[in-house]
Amino acid sequence: MTSSPLTLRSLTLNCWGLKYVAKVREDRLRAIGDALADMTAAAAQDGKTPYSFIALQECWVYSDFEYIRERLRQNGTLKHSKYFWTGALGAGLAIFSAYPIRESHTYAYSLNGSPLDVAGGDWYVGKGVGSIVVRPDFLNGQEIEVFTTHFHAKGGDDGPEVSRAHRLGHAWELANIIRASAERGRWTIAMGDYNSLPRSLVMRVLREHACLADSWESARAFYLDHPNLGPRSPDAAPSSPPALDAFEGGDMELATPALRRATREDEGPPASAEDALHSRGVTADSPLNTWSAGKWLSDLAKHDKGKRLDYVLYRAPRGQLRCVQASVVFTEHVPGRDYSYSDHFGVDATLVVDPPQEPREEEAGVFDSVGTMSEDTFESVLEAMRAAGPPARKRSQQLLAYFTVAIPLLVVLIVSPFWAPRTDSVIAERGLAFGAIFLTALVTWSGTTALYAGFIFGNWEARALRRAVEELECWRDRISGP
Repeated sequence: MTSSPLTLRSLTLNCWGLKYVAKVREDRLRAIGDALADMTAAAAQDGKTPYSFIALQECWVYSDFEYIRERLRQNGTLKHSKYFWTGALGAGLAIFSAYPIRESHTYAYSLNGSPLDVAGGDWYVGKGVGSIVVRPDFLNGQEIEVFTTHFHAKGGDDGPEVSRAHRLGHAWELANIIRASAERGRWTIAMGDYNSLPRSLVMRVLREHACLADSWESARAFYLDHPNLGPRSPDAAPSSPPALDAFEGGDMELATPALRRATREDEGPPASAEDALHSRGVTADSPLNTWSAGKWLSDLAKHDKGKRLDYVLYRAPRGQLRCVQASVVFTEHVPGRDYSYSDHFGVDATLVVDPPQEPREEEAGVFDSVGTMSEDTFESVLEAMRAAGPPARKRSQQLLAYFTVAIPLLVVLIVSPFWAPRTDSVIAERGLAFGAIFLTALVTWSGTTALYAGFIFGNWEARALRRAVEELECWRDRISGP
């Protein structure tokens, strides 16, 4: 085995590719495919760091995925790919890999918003997480599981955590999936659009319970601790940064001072939108993104000139994976056009692999940290999930109450034509008949929807919330001991 550093370069991008809804979707997705092909071909040249994995979200149209897949295959770099099928419309998740795919898995999240939230659409697309398992030769038989995911968007960034209960449910489920993967001795890279700010409760769950490190924060801390080195180019010769084990284990109190500075969200606003890309790593709601124009932006997005919602997270046994470079990509316009590639920017991260030694028999399956959420995190998540239960039950009861009212109303509408007074006007009679038919159809549709959303979805949501609460309580009791 070579003694030179080995790398795993990964890129994630939310493509904004919903058919009929996303603007100029076909042109943009093809431009994304062309750009990825050019980037991977250039990175594969001598002296540069090649891409190992690319993760996409919101690539909903399969023909768009096929185009990107063929473009990447043409340059001979990322020959292997997987498209993940979920929900009625699909979550639009895909992964491209430089290594043969040994396994693939798809997990649908239990909580995905409400079927009544048609505009949000998360219930219909069935948001979840997809993963592939690869076994690079340089890992001596060890495997890497690469994840791509897209979290629930509704709930925003401010206000009580209960408004983000479904997103917290995503984080809890994903953290447990990653823990199970790590317990099998696998390295993990989890990429995607988490719809969450770096210091949010959602990201705390992933850092603390799944022991995931954030490539952007790790790389920035490295630069702050070593200002003489400056930001590292993605194609510079990699070298291992100083130990960030405390952060990778989720313990911010033990992290380096530079890391704490790198992850502050109470610092002043960036000097410019360009500065926000480099200092904050913003990937959404940036003034530099043409699709942000005219969009409602939160005060935080205005203050920081964007939000960082997209991440490349990672963990490996015994701290053998380090991030030495992270940058925001796809910030320019589509060539020859006056619009951006997507409503999100992408994240490009280079991870350095310390070549592992042959594990001793007693070390087989051992991973770096069991991960323990702090008491504050546990209580915050539990409080949010518990608080989400009563409003969910109330909504369910209100919908079922409407259904019970709709039944007699429907009967009245059906028999009303027989009791309507006769007139000599044909137009009036036809108008009354049409009105009765329209109202009958409307009440039938709304009543059926209320029954489905109130009974089926209502019970589904209540049980999913209760299951999450009981799992959290079980973990808390396990950690606190007898």
